[in-house]
Amino acid sequence: MAKNWGVARFYGMGSMEYLQESGEWLADGRLFDGAPIRLFESMAEADAYGEQFPKESQPHGVQFMLDGQGRVLTARASQKRPTGRHARASYGRT
Repeated sequence: MAKNWGVARFYGMGSMEYLQESGEWLADGRLFDGAPIRLFESMAEADAYGEQFPKESQPHGVQFMLDGQGRVLTARASQKRPTGRHARASYGRT
């Protein structure tokens, strides 16, 4: 089974940060492809590990996409979504 689960927690106004292999937290705005996120084999394992952190930050398991070498991939869009009349055409609406 691939390790693709990490631990996240909330901070600020709904932002999240992710637990790195070093034990430091990485803010969601700074997440990058290949980030050294500490990974677990299951959501249950990530949730259990997250229980050691303060409950007010609501630590919980999150699933990551991985590349062929097992490195974390971000879900950021590589191109802008069309808007206006271009969006309607793209989604079959007129």
